[in-house]
Amino acid sequence: MNAARVAIVVGILSLTGIGVVGCTTERPPSSPNTSHSNQTATNPSASASGGSANGSGVTNTATSNNSSSNTGAGSAPANNKTNSSSAPAQFPAIVTTAMQQFPSNLLPSAQAPTLLPTPISGSSQLHYRTWDTASGSILNYSVQFSSSHYRVATFMGSTYSGMSAGNAVTLPHALPANAHTVQQTVNLSAGIAAQGQTFVVAKDNAKEVSSATIRWTEGRWQIEVSQEGTQMPITEANLVASYLHSHFMPVPQSKGTIFVNVYPGENAQGQLVGTAVNETIKWQEGTHVYEIDTYSHAKNPIQTGLAMTISMKPYSG
Repeated sequence: MNAARVAIVVGILSLTGIGVVGCTTERPPSSPNTSHSNQTATNPSASASGGSANGSGVTNTATSNNSSSNTGAGSAPANNKTNSSSAPAQFPAIVTTAMQQFPSNLLPSAQAPTLLPTPISGSSQLHYRTWDTASGSILNYSVQFSSSHYRVATFMGSTYSGMSAGNAVTLPHALPANAHTVQQTVNLSAGIAAQGQTFVVAKDNAKEVSSATIRWTEGRWQIEVSQEGTQMPITEANLVASYLHSHFMPVPQSKGTIFVNVYPGENAQGQLVGTAVNETIKWQEGTHVYEIDTYSHAKNPIQTGLAMTISMKPYSG
C-alpha cells in the first residue's frame, strides 16, 4: 500500500557539496498521514564543485510545534543527532528523519544521499515528503525535498522481484510521427564527440514541434541532454561532460542513464524568460534501481543531481 507522509521543516545552512572526487568517466501520494514539527539544523559548509559534506556532528535541536493530527507518521525526536547509533554519521538530519518513516523491509537495500540540494531562492529551509510501496513485485521508497513553495529534488530506490530491474533504466528516445530528423556530430568538452539530433514536426495552423538532443556514453552510463527547439543544448551538455570528467559516478551493474531536459523558463508573472532545467539520473545495482531527480527550483540542478548521486550511501537504519 502507498502511504504519503508529510513531515518536518528543517532549516539547513550551507546545503550543497559533493561526496566523492576523482578523475574520470512525483509519485502521487495516497492516504496521507501528516505530522508537522519545526526543527533547525546546521550542516558543515561545502561546495558543489569540490570538497565534501558528511554531516558528522550535525545537531538537530528542536521544539515541537504540532498543530495537526498525528495519524501514524510520527514526529522526529526533539534532540536527534546524525551521529547517534540509529543513523550513520554521514547522513544529514533531515535524511535520517525521512528514512525513519519507511517500513523496515525497505531499508536493507536502501541508499540515501549524504548531501542535500539548495533551493534557488536561497532559502535555508528544506521540507520533505515520503512515499513508499512496501508490498508487491516492486518495492520502493521516495523522499522529496522542497522549499516553501517548490520541489527542488527527489531521491528514491526500487527493488524488483520477478522482473528485470534493468528494464526500468531507459532514456526517452521516442520521436513523433512524421518527424524530420537531422543527425550531426557535436564536440563537447573533455574531447567528447557526441551524437546530435534535431527533429521538426510541422503542424497545420499550429506552432511546429521541435527538439534538439545530444547523446553520448561514458562507461556504462548513457547521457542525453534535450532541449525544446532546434538549438543544441551545448552549454548544458558541457556541464554534464565536465562534471563526469572530474568526478567518479557509481558503477551500474548493467547500465545507468542521465537525462537532462532543458525547456523555456518562466518569471513570477508566468512570462517565458530564459531556460529551466530538470535532471533525472537512474542506475541499476542487481535487483535494485536508484534514482535522483533535480528540478528547476534547485540551485545548479545539473551539478547538484550528479553530486547527490555520487553521495548516495547504503542506509540500513
